[in-house]
Amino acid sequence: MRLAVRIVAASAVLLLLYAVWPLWGLYRLADAVEHRDAERLNRSIAFPELRQSLSFQISRAVLTVTGQEKRLGRLGTGLVMSLGSVADPLVERFVTPEGVASLLARGWPEGLPEEDAAAPQPRIGGIRPGDLGNVWSVFAAAHYRGRSFWIDLPLGGAPAQQFRIRLRLIAGTWTLVGVDLPEELRLRFATVLVRTRN
Repeated sequence: MRLAVRIVAASAVLLLLYAVWPLWGLYRLADAVEHRDAERLNRSIAFPELRQSLSFQISRAVLTVTGQEKRLGRLGTGLVMSLGSVADPLVERFVTPEGVASLLARGWPEGLPEEDAAAPQPRIGGIRPGDLGNVWSVFAAAHYRGRSFWIDLPLGGAPAQQFRIRLRLIAGTWTLVGVDLPEELRLRFATVLVRTRN
């Protein structure tokens, strides 16, 4: 009987640690973003995976902005997307520790021109520790699947203004591997890319 109790207790402790571990990784990432700590961001981001994630989203948005998505249809769009990403050059410019920190904190990477600097830009962002709220609210909003963890931020924000932050357990560290951009932001990136290419 005592052995069974110990096994249940040990399992409960391990489950609790597993649930808290990615939250700790998220808070560490948020703190590095807030302090623009390039060294910690370098350790907290899987840059190739993040570039691929953002490049795919922005490339797809380019097809929407240019009207090619409707013309190509689902099959044609899939084929174009599989052949290569038109957004790679743009994404390379801002997927740096500083650029990612700026994107996650204020909704747009520093140094990247906006499509219309005079127009008011929506507040999209919020991965500072203060924006995360308490541990219970973060835990309630988080999703887990094996070595993957994701959460929509800022907490309580409108879905159209939230990032989906994706972390994966890599070599014992919860690492940023993807950021799903809000649709409006994907379209803004696509517009900038189309204008700079023309």
